[in-house]
Amino acid sequence: MKPALPLLPVNQNVLDAAAAVAEDALAICRIRGRSTWASLAWSLDDSIDPLQCFAEHKHTRRRLLWREHDWQLALGISATTRHSGASRFVGCAEDASEWRNRICFKRCDENAPDLPFFIDASFEDQAPLDSHWGSSLAGCRMIMPQRLLWQQGQNTWCYAVCEVFPNDEIDHIVHQLTSAVPPRPYLEPKPWPTLASPSFTDIVEEAVALLQTASMRKIVLARAVDEKLAQAKPIEDIIRDLHQAADDRSTCYAYDLDDGSCFVGASPEMLFTLDQQLCSAMALAGTRPRGKDALDDQALGMELMNSTKERKEHQLVVEHLAEILRSRGGVLEIPNCPEIRRLQKIQHLETDLSCQLPEANAFDLLSAIHPTPAVCGLPVSAAKQFIKRHEQLHRGLYTGAIGFHTPDHCRFIVPLRGGIIRGQEARLFAGAGLVETSDPQAEHEETETKLRLMRQVIQA
Repeated sequence: MKPALPLLPVNQNVLDAAAAVAEDALAICRIRGRSTWASLAWSLDDSIDPLQCFAEHKHTRRRLLWREHDWQLALGISATTRHSGASRFVGCAEDASEWRNRICFKRCDENAPDLPFFIDASFEDQAPLDSHWGSSLAGCRMIMPQRLLWQQGQNTWCYAVCEVFPNDEIDHIVHQLTSAVPPRPYLEPKPWPTLASPSFTDIVEEAVALLQTASMRKIVLARAVDEKLAQAKPIEDIIRDLHQAADDRSTCYAYDLDDGSCFVGASPEMLFTLDQQLCSAMALAGTRPRGKDALDDQALGMELMNSTKERKEHQLVVEHLAEILRSRGGVLEIPNCPEIRRLQKIQHLETDLSCQLPEANAFDLLSAIHPTPAVCGLPVSAAKQFIKRHEQLHRGLYTGAIGFHTPDHCRFIVPLRGGIIRGQEARLFAGAGLVETSDPQAEHEETETKLRLMRQVIQA
Protein backbone atom coordinates (compact mmCIF):
# COMPACT_ATOMS: atom_id res chain seq x y z
CA MET A 1 0.00 0.00 0.00
CA LYS A 2 1.52 3.32 -1.08
CA PRO A 3 1.66 6.04 1.59
CA ALA A 4 -0.91 8.82 1.37
CA LEU A 5 0.35 11.83 -0.55
CA PRO A 6 0.47 15.21 1.20
CA LEU A 7 -2.48 17.55 1.09
CA LEU A 8 -1.90 20.90 -0.61
CA PRO A 9 -2.83 23.95 1.51
CA VAL A 10 -6.59 24.62 1.66
CA ASN A 11 -8.48 27.17 3.82
CA GLN A 12 -12.16 28.01 4.31
CA ASN A 13 -12.19 30.54 1.47
CA VAL A 14 -10.89 27.85 -0.87
CA LEU A 15 -13.53 25.40 0.37
CA ASP A 16 -16.28 27.98 -0.24
CA ALA A 17 -14.95 28.71 -3.73
CA ALA A 18 -14.74 24.98 -4.45
CA ALA A 19 -18.40 24.59 -3.51
CA ALA A 20 -19.37 27.49 -5.78
CA VAL A 21 -17.46 26.21 -8.81
CA ALA A 22 -18.76 22.68 -8.16
CA GLU A 23 -22.35 23.96 -8.21
CA ASP A 24 -21.76 25.89 -11.47
CA ALA A 25 -19.98 22.99 -13.15
CA LEU A 26 -22.66 20.52 -12.15
CA ALA A 27 -25.42 22.79 -13.50
CA ILE A 28 -23.60 23.17 -16.84
CA CYS A 29 -22.91 19.44 -16.94
CA ARG A 30 -26.57 18.56 -16.46
CA ILE A 31 -27.77 21.09 -19.04
CA ARG A 32 -25.35 19.80 -21.66
CA GLY A 33 -25.79 16.17 -20.72
CA ARG A 34 -22.08 15.43 -20.77
CA SER A 35 -19.12 15.67 -18.45
CA THR A 36 -17.26 18.91 -17.84
CA TRP A 37 -14.37 19.99 -15.62
CA ALA A 38 -14.43 22.10 -12.49
CA SER A 39 -11.24 24.07 -11.93
CA LEU A 40 -10.15 26.32 -9.10
CA ALA A 41 -7.08 28.55 -8.59
CA TRP A 42 -6.00 30.13 -5.31
CA SER A 43 -2.89 31.88 -4.07
CA LEU A 44 -0.48 30.36 -1.55
CA ASP A 45 1.01 32.59 1.14
CA ASP A 46 3.65 30.17 2.33
CA SER A 47 6.83 29.54 0.39
CA ILE A 48 6.74 26.25 -1.50
CA ASP A 49 9.89 24.27 -2.26
CA PRO A 50 9.37 22.78 -5.75
CA LEU A 51 11.84 19.97 -5.14
CA GLN A 52 10.28 18.93 -1.83
CA CYS A 53 6.84 18.92 -3.45
CA PHE A 54 8.25 16.98 -6.41
CA ALA A 55 9.70 14.36 -4.06
CA GLU A 56 6.47 14.06 -2.03
CA HIS A 57 4.32 13.36 -5.11
CA LYS A 58 6.39 10.58 -6.62
CA HIS A 59 3.55 8.54 -8.14
CA THR A 60 1.49 11.28 -9.77
CA ARG A 61 2.99 11.63 -13.27
CA ARG A 62 4.89 14.80 -12.44
CA ARG A 63 5.90 17.47 -14.92
CA LEU A 64 8.31 20.12 -13.71
CA LEU A 65 9.53 23.16 -15.63
CA TRP A 66 11.87 25.42 -13.64
CA ARG A 67 13.60 28.54 -14.90
CA GLU A 68 15.35 30.84 -12.42
CA HIS A 69 12.61 31.84 -9.91
CA ASP A 70 9.65 30.73 -12.03
CA TRP A 71 8.46 27.13 -11.99
CA GLN A 72 5.47 24.91 -12.67
CA LEU A 73 4.84 21.50 -11.17
CA ALA A 74 1.90 19.60 -12.67
CA LEU A 75 0.58 16.58 -10.76
CA GLY A 76 -1.83 13.91 -11.93
CA ILE A 77 -3.94 13.77 -15.07
CA SER A 78 -7.52 15.01 -15.36
CA ALA A 79 -7.60 14.59 -19.14
CA THR A 80 -5.14 13.58 -21.82
CA THR A 81 -5.12 13.40 -25.60
CA ARG A 82 -2.60 11.92 -28.00
CA HIS A 83 -2.03 12.57 -31.70
CA SER A 84 0.57 11.32 -34.13
CA GLY A 85 1.44 11.96 -37.74
CA ALA A 86 1.71 15.13 -39.80
CA SER A 87 -1.48 16.63 -38.32
CA ARG A 88 -0.59 15.98 -34.67
CA PHE A 89 -0.63 19.66 -33.68
CA VAL A 90 -3.91 20.27 -35.48
CA GLY A 91 -5.47 17.49 -33.42
CA CYS A 92 -4.13 18.98 -30.19
CA ALA A 93 -5.38 22.45 -31.15
CA GLU A 94 -8.90 21.10 -31.72
CA ASP A 95 -8.84 19.26 -28.39
CA ALA A 96 -7.54 22.32 -26.55
CA SER A 97 -10.40 24.42 -27.89
CA GLU A 98 -12.93 21.73 -26.93
CA TRP A 99 -11.46 21.41 -23.43
CA ARG A 100 -11.57 25.18 -22.86
CA ASN A 101 -15.25 25.22 -23.78
CA ARG A 102 -16.00 22.56 -21.17
CA ILE A 103 -14.06 23.96 -18.21
CA CYS A 104 -15.81 25.84 -15.44
CA PHE A 105 -12.93 27.87 -13.96
CA LYS A 106 -12.96 30.07 -10.83
CA ARG A 107 -10.15 32.24 -9.47
CA CYS A 108 -9.86 32.98 -5.77
CA ASP A 109 -7.04 35.36 -6.77
CA GLU A 110 -7.89 37.55 -9.77
CA ASN A 111 -4.20 37.66 -10.74
CA ALA A 112 -3.99 33.91 -11.28
CA PRO A 113 -3.38 33.04 -14.96
CA ASP A 114 -5.69 30.70 -16.85
CA LEU A 115 -5.25 26.98 -16.27
CA PRO A 116 -2.43 25.79 -18.55
CA PHE A 117 -2.41 22.59 -20.57
CA PHE A 118 0.93 20.78 -20.76
CA ILE A 119 2.15 19.63 -24.16
CA ASP A 120 5.03 17.35 -25.06
CA ALA A 121 5.94 16.57 -28.65
CA SER A 122 8.38 13.94 -29.88
CA PHE A 123 11.08 14.70 -32.40
CA GLU A 124 9.39 12.14 -34.65
CA ASP A 125 5.85 12.72 -35.96
CA GLN A 126 5.09 9.10 -35.10
CA ALA A 127 6.91 8.21 -31.91
CA PRO A 128 8.33 4.68 -31.57
CA LEU A 129 5.97 2.25 -29.88
CA ASP A 130 8.66 0.22 -28.13
CA SER A 131 11.79 2.01 -26.98
CA HIS A 132 13.48 3.51 -23.93
CA TRP A 133 10.50 5.93 -23.85
CA GLY A 134 8.12 3.07 -23.06
CA SER A 135 5.31 1.81 -25.24
CA SER A 136 2.86 4.72 -25.11
CA LEU A 137 4.78 7.81 -26.24
CA ALA A 138 2.79 9.72 -28.86
CA GLY A 139 3.84 12.14 -31.57
CA CYS A 140 2.17 14.81 -29.44
CA ARG A 141 0.42 14.55 -26.08
CA MET A 142 -1.54 17.19 -24.19
CA ILE A 143 -2.45 16.90 -20.52
CA MET A 144 -4.80 18.75 -18.21
CA PRO A 145 -3.33 18.23 -14.72
CA GLN A 146 -5.26 17.41 -11.55
CA ARG A 147 -3.11 19.79 -9.55
CA LEU A 148 -0.69 22.50 -10.52
CA LEU A 149 1.69 24.59 -8.45
CA TRP A 150 2.82 27.67 -10.38
CA GLN A 151 5.26 30.28 -9.15
CA GLN A 152 5.90 33.52 -11.03
CA GLY A 153 8.26 35.83 -9.20
CA GLN A 154 6.75 36.48 -5.76
CA ASN A 155 3.38 34.88 -6.59
CA THR A 156 2.51 31.22 -6.14
CA TRP A 157 -0.81 29.67 -7.10
CA CYS A 158 -2.35 26.26 -6.69
CA TYR A 159 -4.77 24.91 -9.27
CA ALA A 160 -7.15 21.99 -8.81
CA VAL A 161 -9.12 20.24 -11.55
CA CYS A 162 -11.62 17.40 -11.55
CA GLU A 163 -14.00 15.95 -14.10
CA VAL A 164 -17.69 16.41 -13.27
CA PHE A 165 -20.48 14.04 -14.35
CA PRO A 166 -24.27 14.66 -14.34
CA ASN A 167 -24.88 12.28 -11.42
CA ASP A 168 -22.18 13.72 -9.16
CA GLU A 169 -22.94 15.42 -5.87
CA ILE A 170 -21.47 18.79 -4.90
CA ASP A 171 -19.76 17.38 -1.80
CA HIS A 172 -18.03 14.76 -3.95
CA ILE A 173 -16.75 17.41 -6.36
CA VAL A 174 -15.48 19.60 -3.51
CA HIS A 175 -13.69 16.61 -2.02
CA GLN A 176 -11.96 15.90 -5.35
CA LEU A 177 -10.89 19.53 -5.71
CA THR A 178 -9.44 19.83 -2.21
CA SER A 179 -8.07 16.38 -1.41
CA ALA A 180 -4.62 14.96 -2.09
CA VAL A 181 -3.68 13.83 -5.57
CA PRO A 182 -4.18 10.05 -5.74
CA PRO A 183 -1.16 8.00 -6.82
CA ARG A 184 -1.19 6.32 -10.23
CA PRO A 185 0.62 2.97 -10.62
CA TYR A 186 3.43 2.78 -13.15
CA LEU A 187 3.58 0.23 -15.94
CA GLU A 188 5.90 -2.72 -15.46
CA PRO A 189 9.36 -1.50 -16.53
CA LYS A 190 10.96 -3.35 -19.41
CA PRO A 191 14.67 -3.54 -20.27
CA TRP A 192 15.70 -0.72 -22.56
CA PRO A 193 16.45 -1.82 -26.12
CA THR A 194 20.17 -2.13 -26.71
CA LEU A 195 21.60 0.94 -28.39
CA ALA A 196 22.59 0.47 -32.00
CA SER A 197 26.34 0.73 -32.40
CA PRO A 198 27.08 2.58 -35.64
CA SER A 199 30.22 4.72 -35.44
CA PHE A 200 29.17 8.32 -34.88
CA THR A 201 32.17 9.63 -36.80
CA ASP A 202 31.36 7.31 -39.73
CA ILE A 203 27.81 8.68 -39.91
CA VAL A 204 29.18 12.22 -39.70
CA GLU A 205 31.52 11.48 -42.60
CA GLU A 206 28.59 10.21 -44.68
CA ALA A 207 26.50 13.25 -43.79
CA VAL A 208 29.31 15.69 -44.61
CA ALA A 209 29.85 14.01 -47.99
CA LEU A 210 26.16 14.51 -48.72
CA LEU A 211 26.30 18.14 -47.58
CA GLN A 212 29.21 18.78 -49.91
CA THR A 213 26.98 17.87 -52.86
CA ALA A 214 24.69 20.78 -51.86
CA SER A 215 21.62 18.53 -51.75
CA MET A 216 21.22 19.59 -48.10
CA ARG A 217 22.52 22.58 -46.17
CA LYS A 218 22.71 21.20 -42.63
CA ILE A 219 22.18 17.93 -40.74
CA VAL A 220 22.08 17.51 -36.97
CA LEU A 221 23.06 14.08 -35.70
CA ALA A 222 22.52 12.77 -32.18
CA ARG A 223 23.86 9.88 -30.15
CA ALA A 224 22.97 8.22 -26.87
CA VAL A 225 25.22 6.69 -24.24
CA ASP A 226 24.37 4.43 -21.31
CA GLU A 227 25.78 5.19 -17.87
CA LYS A 228 25.67 3.06 -14.74
CA LEU A 229 25.21 5.02 -11.54
CA ALA A 230 27.24 3.93 -8.53
CA GLN A 231 23.99 4.23 -6.58
CA ALA A 232 20.52 5.44 -7.42
CA LYS A 233 20.25 9.20 -6.99
CA PRO A 234 16.89 10.85 -6.25
CA ILE A 235 15.58 12.78 -9.23
CA GLU A 236 15.01 15.86 -7.07
CA ASP A 237 18.72 15.86 -6.20
CA ILE A 238 19.62 15.67 -9.90
CA ILE A 239 17.27 18.58 -10.63
CA ARG A 240 18.79 20.62 -7.78
CA ASP A 241 22.32 20.11 -9.08
CA LEU A 242 21.26 20.97 -12.64
CA HIS A 243 19.47 24.12 -11.48
CA GLN A 244 22.51 25.28 -9.53
CA ALA A 245 24.71 24.76 -12.60
CA ALA A 246 22.29 26.37 -15.10
CA ASP A 247 22.23 30.02 -16.12
CA ASP A 248 19.12 32.10 -15.46
CA ARG A 249 17.76 31.54 -18.99
CA SER A 250 18.00 27.75 -18.97
CA THR A 251 15.03 25.58 -18.07
CA CYS A 252 15.35 22.52 -15.87
CA TYR A 253 12.77 19.90 -16.73
CA ALA A 254 11.66 16.59 -15.24
CA TYR A 255 8.93 14.47 -16.85
CA ASP A 256 7.83 11.16 -15.36
CA LEU A 257 7.50 8.39 -17.94
CA ASP A 258 4.91 5.63 -17.73
CA ASP A 259 7.35 2.97 -16.46
CA GLY A 260 8.61 5.01 -13.51
CA SER A 261 11.70 6.40 -15.19
CA CYS A 262 12.15 10.17 -15.53
CA PHE A 263 13.32 12.32 -18.42
CA VAL A 264 15.37 15.04 -16.79
CA GLY A 265 17.78 17.73 -17.92
CA ALA A 266 18.60 21.43 -18.16
CA SER A 267 18.03 22.95 -21.59
CA PRO A 268 19.43 26.32 -22.68
CA GLU A 269 17.16 26.46 -25.75
CA MET A 270 13.76 28.07 -25.84
CA LEU A 271 11.70 27.06 -28.87
CA PHE A 272 9.34 30.04 -28.66
CA THR A 273 7.07 31.98 -26.35
CA LEU A 274 3.83 33.71 -27.22
CA ASP A 275 2.37 36.54 -25.13
CA GLN A 276 -0.83 37.76 -26.76
CA GLN A 277 0.56 38.63 -30.23
CA LEU A 278 4.24 38.91 -29.31
CA CYS A 279 6.28 35.89 -30.37
CA SER A 280 9.86 35.39 -29.20
CA ALA A 281 12.10 32.68 -30.61
CA MET A 282 15.71 31.66 -30.16
CA ALA A 283 18.43 30.49 -32.52
CA LEU A 284 21.03 28.57 -30.52
CA ALA A 285 23.66 26.89 -32.68
CA GLY A 286 27.43 26.95 -32.86
CA THR A 287 29.48 25.49 -30.00
CA ARG A 288 32.77 25.66 -28.15
CA PRO A 289 33.75 24.31 -24.71
CA ARG A 290 34.43 26.68 -21.82
CA GLY A 291 38.07 27.52 -21.23
CA LYS A 292 40.26 26.42 -18.34
CA ASP A 293 40.65 30.06 -17.24
CA ALA A 294 39.29 33.50 -18.17
CA LEU A 295 41.80 34.14 -20.96
CA ASP A 296 41.31 30.71 -22.49
CA ASP A 297 37.53 31.13 -22.18
CA GLN A 298 37.65 34.46 -24.01
CA ALA A 299 39.90 33.03 -26.72
CA LEU A 300 37.51 30.11 -27.32
CA GLY A 301 34.61 32.56 -27.46
CA MET A 302 36.37 34.68 -30.09
CA GLU A 303 37.22 31.52 -32.01
CA LEU A 304 33.54 30.58 -31.96
CA MET A 305 32.43 34.04 -33.07
CA ASN A 306 34.97 34.08 -35.94
CA SER A 307 34.44 30.51 -37.11
CA THR A 308 33.01 30.38 -40.64
CA LYS A 309 31.60 26.91 -39.99
CA GLU A 310 29.90 27.83 -36.70
CA ARG A 311 28.55 31.14 -38.01
CA LYS A 312 27.07 29.40 -41.05
CA GLU A 313 25.46 26.70 -38.92
CA HIS A 314 23.97 29.41 -36.69
CA GLN A 315 22.80 31.65 -39.53
CA LEU A 316 20.85 28.80 -41.15
CA VAL A 317 18.75 28.55 -38.00
CA VAL A 318 18.24 32.33 -37.84
CA GLU A 319 17.11 32.52 -41.47
CA HIS A 320 14.71 29.60 -41.03
CA LEU A 321 13.02 31.14 -37.99
CA ALA A 322 12.88 34.57 -39.63
CA GLU A 323 11.21 33.14 -42.73
CA ILE A 324 8.53 31.39 -40.64
CA LEU A 325 7.71 34.54 -38.67
CA ARG A 326 7.73 36.87 -41.68
CA SER A 327 5.46 34.52 -43.62
CA ARG A 328 2.81 35.05 -40.95
CA GLY A 329 2.72 38.79 -41.52
CA GLY A 330 4.87 39.71 -38.58
CA VAL A 331 7.11 42.73 -38.07
CA LEU A 332 10.39 41.07 -37.16
CA GLU A 333 13.08 42.39 -34.84
CA ILE A 334 16.41 40.65 -35.19
CA PRO A 335 19.97 41.63 -34.12
CA ASN A 336 22.66 42.06 -36.74
CA CYS A 337 25.07 39.73 -34.95
CA PRO A 338 24.75 36.79 -32.54
CA GLU A 339 25.87 36.93 -28.93
CA ILE A 340 27.92 34.39 -27.01
CA ARG A 341 25.88 32.44 -24.45
CA ARG A 342 28.15 30.97 -21.79
CA LEU A 343 26.96 27.95 -19.80
CA GLN A 344 28.88 26.00 -17.18
CA LYS A 345 30.61 23.55 -19.52
CA ILE A 346 29.95 25.02 -22.94
CA GLN A 347 29.31 28.22 -24.91
CA HIS A 348 27.06 28.87 -27.89
CA LEU A 349 26.13 31.46 -30.46
CA GLU A 350 22.67 32.83 -29.72
CA THR A 351 20.30 35.15 -31.58
CA ASP A 352 16.95 36.16 -30.07
CA LEU A 353 14.16 37.06 -32.48
CA SER A 354 10.88 38.82 -31.66
CA CYS A 355 7.85 39.46 -33.81
CA GLN A 356 4.36 40.95 -33.48
CA LEU A 357 1.99 38.53 -35.20
CA PRO A 358 -1.45 39.81 -36.24
CA GLU A 359 -3.03 36.36 -35.91
CA ALA A 360 -0.87 34.50 -33.42
CA ASN A 361 -1.66 30.81 -32.93
CA ALA A 362 0.48 28.68 -30.67
CA PHE A 363 -0.27 25.37 -32.37
CA ASP A 364 0.37 26.79 -35.83
CA LEU A 365 3.76 28.08 -34.64
CA LEU A 366 4.54 24.79 -32.94
CA SER A 367 3.84 22.92 -36.17
CA ALA A 368 5.89 25.36 -38.26
CA ILE A 369 8.91 25.82 -36.00
CA HIS A 370 9.39 22.31 -34.59
CA PRO A 371 11.86 20.81 -35.26
CA THR A 372 14.23 23.71 -35.91
CA PRO A 373 17.41 23.38 -37.97
CA ALA A 374 19.27 23.62 -34.64
CA VAL A 375 18.23 20.04 -33.84
CA CYS A 376 17.31 18.64 -37.26
CA GLY A 377 18.80 20.31 -40.33
CA LEU A 378 17.84 21.96 -43.61
CA PRO A 379 15.73 21.30 -45.54
CA VAL A 380 13.91 19.95 -42.50
CA SER A 381 12.07 17.12 -44.28
CA ALA A 382 15.21 15.86 -46.04
CA ALA A 383 17.26 16.07 -42.85
CA LYS A 384 14.61 14.11 -40.92
CA GLN A 385 14.73 11.36 -43.53
CA PHE A 386 18.53 11.15 -43.30
CA ILE A 387 18.32 11.01 -39.50
CA LYS A 388 15.68 8.29 -39.62
CA ARG A 389 17.77 6.12 -41.96
CA HIS A 390 21.19 6.59 -40.41
CA GLU A 391 20.99 7.66 -36.77
CA GLN A 392 19.31 4.48 -35.44
CA LEU A 393 18.18 6.33 -32.33
CA HIS A 394 14.65 6.89 -31.09
CA ARG A 395 14.96 10.50 -30.01
CA GLY A 396 11.41 10.75 -28.65
CA LEU A 397 11.19 13.75 -26.31
CA TYR A 398 14.89 14.53 -26.72
CA THR A 399 15.06 17.42 -29.26
CA GLY A 400 11.25 17.42 -29.21
CA ALA A 401 9.23 20.20 -27.61
CA ILE A 402 7.80 20.49 -24.11
CA GLY A 403 5.89 23.32 -22.53
CA PHE A 404 2.49 24.72 -21.64
CA HIS A 405 -0.36 26.62 -23.28
CA THR A 406 -3.04 29.03 -22.09
CA PRO A 407 -5.32 31.18 -24.28
CA ASP A 408 -3.01 34.20 -23.78
CA HIS A 409 0.40 32.69 -23.25
CA CYS A 410 2.56 29.71 -24.10
CA ARG A 411 6.16 28.73 -23.63
CA PHE A 412 7.97 25.80 -25.23
CA ILE A 413 11.53 24.63 -24.83
CA VAL A 414 13.64 22.15 -26.76
CA PRO A 415 14.61 19.48 -24.21
CA LEU A 416 18.39 19.16 -24.57
CA ARG A 417 21.29 18.25 -22.24
CA GLY A 418 19.36 15.51 -20.50
CA GLY A 419 18.58 11.85 -20.30
CA ILE A 420 16.30 9.14 -18.98
CA ILE A 421 17.02 8.06 -15.40
CA ARG A 422 15.70 4.84 -13.88
CA GLY A 423 17.30 3.69 -10.65
CA GLN A 424 20.96 3.07 -11.36
CA GLU A 425 20.45 3.26 -15.12
CA ALA A 426 20.83 6.37 -17.24
CA ARG A 427 20.57 6.90 -20.99
CA LEU A 428 21.96 10.30 -21.95
CA PHE A 429 21.60 12.16 -25.26
CA ALA A 430 23.71 14.70 -27.15
CA GLY A 431 24.00 15.93 -30.73
CA ALA A 432 26.01 18.11 -33.09
CA GLY A 433 25.15 20.24 -36.10
CA LEU A 434 26.93 19.51 -39.37
CA VAL A 435 27.68 21.61 -42.43
CA GLU A 436 29.88 20.75 -45.40
CA THR A 437 33.11 21.76 -43.58
CA SER A 438 32.45 19.73 -40.40
CA ASP A 439 35.24 17.55 -39.01
CA PRO A 440 33.95 14.17 -37.74
CA GLN A 441 36.28 13.96 -34.77
CA ALA A 442 35.53 17.53 -33.71
CA GLU A 443 31.80 16.82 -33.87
CA HIS A 444 32.25 13.73 -31.68
CA GLU A 445 34.19 15.83 -29.17
CA GLU A 446 31.33 18.36 -29.19
CA THR A 447 28.86 15.66 -28.13
CA GLU A 448 31.24 14.61 -25.36
CA THR A 449 31.34 18.21 -24.13
CA LYS A 450 27.54 18.35 -24.11
CA LEU A 451 27.33 15.08 -22.14
CA ARG A 452 29.76 16.26 -19.49
CA LEU A 453 27.35 18.09 -17.18
CA MET A 454 24.79 15.27 -16.99
CA ARG A 455 27.53 12.73 -16.40
CA GLN A 456 28.90 14.85 -13.59
CA VAL A 457 25.50 15.46 -11.98
CA ILE A 458 24.23 11.87 -11.97
CA GLN A 459 27.46 10.52 -10.48
CA ALA A 460 27.92 13.22 -7.82
